[in-house]
Amino acid sequence: MFYERNLTNLTKMAKLNKKKVRNAIPGSMGIYAIMAKKCEVSRSAMTQFLQKDRNKNILKEIEEEKEKLLDTTEIKLIELINEGDFQAIKLLLTTKGKNRGYTERQEVEQIGEPAIFNLIEKSNEEIKNEKARSKPGTRIDNKPEASANHKIS
Repeated sequence: MFYERNLTNLTKMAKLNKKKVRNAIPGSMGIYAIMAKKCEVSRSAMTQFLQKDRNKNILKEIEEEKEKLLDTTEIKLIELINEGDFQAIKLLLTTKGKNRGYTERQEVEQIGEPAIFNLIEKSNEEIKNEKARSKPGTRIDNKPEASANHKIS
């Protein structure tokens, strides 16, 4: 199955050439699946073709197509803003108006000196020894201490 699928992709990739791919870029918005459909190949065949070093320059053209989509989207956003669309206005202010204070992030101002916490990792043995030291009449090895009336044999 795996072999057959890869063989199919290789066969479809053989249909691809730089000219065919370049002709598929306009109007694709830089989406490989759209370009693949225009070239009558699978998306994975298109991806494999574009990953080859000799085809890296085509990737720049695809990025330019993606930029055109972004430009078109920004133009539509500006049209909505001019129509008074509140959501469009809010989107622009929270993304492009950050330097003027338009943000949805909560700003926290610290007053005074910063609190410093010292985190100390202790082993279980160290913790056990500290507890033993805090109990009167207990030695570190958890044996009771000898008292005047009691002999340890």
